[in-house]
Amino acid sequence: MQDSILFRDVPARPLWRYAKALHKYHLFGHAGYRDHLRLAVASLVDSGGRAVRVFGPPEHHPVTRDIVRSVKHAVDEQLDWTLDDFPAGIRAVLLQQNYYGQA
Repeated sequence: MQDSILFRDVPARPLWRYAKALHKYHLFGHAGYRDHLRLAVASLVDSGGRAVRVFGPPEHHPVTRDIVRSVKHAVDEQLDWTLDDFPAGIRAVLLQQNYYGQA
């Protein structure tokens, strides 16, 4: 995920907040909204991985649990997209971690 290179030094929690805001911004449907959605989901997945490494799995820490919930929300609530529209690397992580289609 090359987009996450931009945020490699950003801690999990601020990256998560930024990605949530970017996901909400994409819902306005402005020019470039698909790129914003891609970056938002990639950043959410990246912050989820960081949170697991720092705080532990979602079963053990509320921040990790909230980030996982945000990933699921961003993937489920989007403008005219399906899972197949995401790049293969993001799609593989979403399927592996059971982020897609789960509440």
